[in-house]
Amino acid sequence: MKRTLFIISILMLALSMSAQNYSSLWKQVDKYKEKDQPKSALSYIKKIEKKAEKEKQYGHLFAALLSEKAVTEEISSDSIAPLQKRMDAKEKELESTDKVAASMYKVALGKAKKGLVDSLLFHTDANTVNTLTATNGIEKYLPLVKKQEDSKYFHHDVISVIASELDEYKPLMRYYAQMGDRQAACIAAAQYLEWINDDVDFDNYNDKKSFIHEADSLIDSYQDLPECGAIAVEKYSLMHGEKDSVKIAWIDEAVSKWSSWREINILKNARSEITNPYAQVGGEEILRTAEDAKFTINARNVNVITLKATPIVGLSAKKAKDISLDEKGIKELKPYLASAKAVSVKKNVQRIRNTGTSPTPSRWASYHSVYTLSRQYATARNIQVTRISLQ
Repeated sequence: MKRTLFIISILMLALSMSAQNYSSLWKQVDKYKEKDQPKSALSYIKKIEKKAEKEKQYGHLFAALLSEKAVTEEISSDSIAPLQKRMDAKEKELESTDKVAASMYKVALGKAKKGLVDSLLFHTDANTVNTLTATNGIEKYLPLVKKQEDSKYFHHDVISVIASELDEYKPLMRYYAQMGDRQAACIAAAQYLEWINDDVDFDNYNDKKSFIHEADSLIDSYQDLPECGAIAVEKYSLMHGEKDSVKIAWIDEAVSKWSSWREINILKNARSEITNPYAQVGGEEILRTAEDAKFTINARNVNVITLKATPIVGLSAKKAKDISLDEKGIKELKPYLASAKAVSVKKNVQRIRNTGTSPTPSRWASYHSVYTLSRQYATARNIQVTRISLQ
């Protein structure tokens, strides 16, 4: 699930959702920006700004101000100061006349701070809360914000935009739960866990366990909803340090309970990744048989691998070492490989058990095989897995 439900953007694209006049004006902005004519683009941006100011179309107004700043910097950085003064004045004006618009403006400017969502929902007047949580409230802020697939769970309200941009999900969860909107509260909870997964640094797996317990508590609260599948996916993302058997057990439980969730395939694919066989061989591409040849075998759910190496026949050691193994070099080597007989080496792959503390998942086993080939030179480029025996 994508955590950012709305994208705050200053990219001026043709916007079919806007009134036709605005759409036409933005098209002109795009046209002149593509032609690298910033002064012409700026003239249309100012027309949008004037129109939006008069009509209190804050989405267009804020987008125009941000775009004007970007284009003005491109033309002359010396001209930024007067514009910045005007933008600051607009911020102060909105703070005294429209608290919701002021909050959106701060978010767009990157000035909003953590705690804003809690303050707006629980420490302000009822009219402000009603405006923040009104259905389709973001319509007023198009094209500054864009609806994304998950915005429907929040009825396209304004407060979820602010919460998403500030990663402030807990007060959002609390508010929707208090209002009895369990579906919205569930999705807000999944967003919160996704933020934990993406942005919080952990020293070790044990540090994550408290959040896994929190995920379990949230699942207990919302397990009757199909949307709980979103929390189930995020819980799995927190389980990277767990044993494979524990992960598979959770995947199977989640898939059986929330099979209709649109992103449940994330868990199905994760199960395949854990259980399917895989093998990869690493090592020198050309090696001397007078020396030990080390190959690293990274394997998952495999116990026997057969390697093949093709000797280079009729080429001196010096010339062999001088050949670069790019497309041209491989073509040059082909005649010296044609008459050679491949050497096969079979290796058992030792599985390393995971204790739950290693950063390397247990499905990967690292195994070093040291052996000597029977000819003077061989190219490891032709090594390939020729047989995989499943455990």
